[in-house]
Amino acid sequence: MSQLKKELAKIDFEDLGKVSFEDIINNITLDPSIAQHKPLSHYQVDPRSGDRVVYSEARAKRPHDNVSVGEEKPTKSKGCVVCEGKTTSIIDIASISEGFTFINKNLFPVTYPFGTESLNENLSYNPFARTGRKAVGSHFLHWPSNLHDSDFHNMNQEDALVVFERLCMLEQKLLHSPDSGMTLSHKLPNGDHYGYIGVIKNVGRLVGGSLAHGHHQIMHTNIKPRRVEEDEGFRQNFGQNFSDYILRENPGEYTIKEYGHGVRLIVPYFMRRPLHAMIVVADNSSGYLHHLSKATLNYLCLAVRDVSRAVVELMPRLDRELAYNWIIHEGDLGGMYVEILPWTQEMGGYEQLGIFLCQNTPETSVKHYRELLL
Repeated sequence: MSQLKKELAKIDFEDLGKVSFEDIINNITLDPSIAQHKPLSHYQVDPRSGDRVVYSEARAKRPHDNVSVGEEKPTKSKGCVVCEGKTTSIIDIASISEGFTFINKNLFPVTYPFGTESLNENLSYNPFARTGRKAVGSHFLHWPSNLHDSDFHNMNQEDALVVFERLCMLEQKLLHSPDSGMTLSHKLPNGDHYGYIGVIKNVGRLVGGSLAHGHHQIMHTNIKPRRVEEDEGFRQNFGQNFSDYILRENPGEYTIKEYGHGVRLIVPYFMRRPLHAMIVVADNSSGYLHHLSKATLNYLCLAVRDVSRAVVELMPRLDRELAYNWIIHEGDLGGMYVEILPWTQEMGGYEQLGIFLCQNTPETSVKHYRELLL
């Protein structure tokens, strides 16, 4: 199996727990390869929806996209830049049962530590202003395994838990850093949070997965993700957390699987696309991954492994190329959840108007999932 051998990797730090936030940021800003691919320093806001728009022409030049013009599918002959050690330096590495999991810097970052002297993170500004707001932050890649074909869908539970624990370490390190210069985003008795975290996973070329080697991404920034703002707005408008609402109101027959510590895998009653699913955590005191107890985190890992394996098996059965995203909804939400978004239908014009035409029903998707997972 193709893999990144440790002797090929450049390792700057081995344990993020022993590194300061300043050391991490300096490691990024002193890396000339990242500096030449940094995005623009300001972002814009669509005044209709609140969508944030970051600009980076450098990302169009990424040499390792899965598919080039004229190609039907990725070709293995190109090799894997990760396995060949052609990546940025590693800032965290941990052993798993076979090989290691590691975190490195994104060579083509969405946000970059430009400096925080003139930050304006307050979104109560004039929505019609066209001058833009300063965007700062850092962007990382987390590789569950140095083995090319190993990812959550085929990892053992112990290894998956190690991966999530390292992700929690990075998340906590970034958010609990007042010297980031970002404004206070969430005041907590056990440590205030500064800035916002975005954790996503892209698998497949159709949904932005530019590398075949399994990975997920972590971004720390002053830009509040719109989905977080929507979740916060739900709580303000309806006097309850979305996680509480969906756990209570989603029909019981749409539950795929119950796990321990209030972790539940469901198909939402408003499913927008076949196989659309959510992993919901009942604990309202855990708005972030690093707030979860080890037991709850373990069950969350199990649910992520289950749904990842199911999507990998089910999409070919639906005659679809493997492509899916998952995103973690976390922040001052009063409860966190993971949303799984398989690319089982293309977007059309009505979807752009906000009317989704779904070629399946929640009952059918639940049946597909249960056949594999129960």
